[in-house]
Amino acid sequence: MAYISENTIVIQNRRAAAFALIALASASIFISLVLVVDSRMEIIRNSDDGHYFSYVRSAVVDRDMDLLNEYERLGITDFRLTPAGLPANKYSIGLPLAVFPFYILTHMGIVALNALGFAFDSSGYSIPYQLSFSLGSIFYGYLGLLVSYRLARRYYPEAVSFLSTAFIFLASNLIYYFIREPFMSHLVSFFAAALFFYMWSVTREGEGGKKDFFIMGLSAGLMVITRQQDAVFLMVPLVDGVIGFIKERRLPWFLAARGLFPFMAARLAPAAPQAVSGLIFSSFLVYSYGGESIYASSPKVVEVLFSSKHGLLSWNPIIIFALIGLIYFIKAERRQGGLLLMAFMLQLYVNASWFMWWFGHSFGHRAFISSLPVFIVGLAALFEKLDGKRLLAWGIGLAAFLSLWNMVMMMAYLSEMIPYADYFSWKELFLNLLELPDAIVRKLRSLS
Repeated sequence: MAYISENTIVIQNRRAAAFALIALASASIFISLVLVVDSRMEIIRNSDDGHYFSYVRSAVVDRDMDLLNEYERLGITDFRLTPAGLPANKYSIGLPLAVFPFYILTHMGIVALNALGFAFDSSGYSIPYQLSFSLGSIFYGYLGLLVSYRLARRYYPEAVSFLSTAFIFLASNLIYYFIREPFMSHLVSFFAAALFFYMWSVTREGEGGKKDFFIMGLSAGLMVITRQQDAVFLMVPLVDGVIGFIKERRLPWFLAARGLFPFMAARLAPAAPQAVSGLIFSSFLVYSYGGESIYASSPKVVEVLFSSKHGLLSWNPIIIFALIGLIYFIKAERRQGGLLLMAFMLQLYVNASWFMWWFGHSFGHRAFISSLPVFIVGLAALFEKLDGKRLLAWGIGLAAFLSLWNMVMMMAYLSEMIPYADYFSWKELFLNLLELPDAIVRKLRSLS
């Protein structure tokens, strides 16, 4: 039996929590299937998702890395040719690598059925292939939620850890990428970051063996090759090791064979598919986003946090409370909390320095989805701080309200009452909320 306190919410048993998670997962997957399939019975389009999908389809069906026919089929025209004479793909390999097993099993199943006399489309583009790509990503998203819960659970009771995980899911932009754009890289990056932070928490306490360092290295490799800016998270265990050596004279893990060798072996394993860049670019060391400017000396921090153009805190205010909770976590676990705050600050600097600091078409600020495990710990700390007080009920009520508001924002975004990639007036949005149902109907009619 898990509980917050005698005077507050009680979760009777783990089965109830597991049932709630399964119900939530089933509902979001059903909604996803409704929302992601367009009137042409297609999911993958000619944007980021088409670039990611092209890697997998070309590798499995064509058994090469010449993406020209994939680009032609998906309508991708904004590409250049590399020195190798192949169409360039600047998008990272992490998501395609993660969902590769789901796609290839689908292909094998269709080929086997056709050998038995059926006539399914085995071109690699049909709905079963596109669904396998998207559902594979959703699978990693739910693993990310589970691991994030386990991370919070290392410091806080089951109930507050469950509540913080559920409310970050419902009141942040994470749910949007579950049910509307699972074919993007964010769910895999969320999982990889959650696993990395969790394994760091295990190994730093001296509980881990070689296997745990190996898993941490594996998650680090997947994290970096999924979204490159997440490389800043590698500073967390490195700085932690240096601080431990200075204060405690304890040999850092990256200087000990017990930790370094398994970590590096696993870290390089996900990077092996980087050989794809060697085939495409005629070079194994490629920064595919070269030529796109940055604001390194003048990052757009205020805009990234508060702008109506995908501001992190203005779109998803639940994160404000998570950051407040992170302060309480720092008071309880000074070094761990400080390092998690450092991870967020580094991510903020990198994202605010990017030439497209709002990250294009995005529900909320999608570049921070890999920071959500940090926010889950912070929100758990805040709920724990309210334990045993009447304020806890108000806190849970506020989190529930913010979850409902997030749904309203999502509908406004999908119906284009909120522009996909531009500023808007919060005042006008509030005044026009009564028109949201009509806007949704107009949008649905335009898709039919």
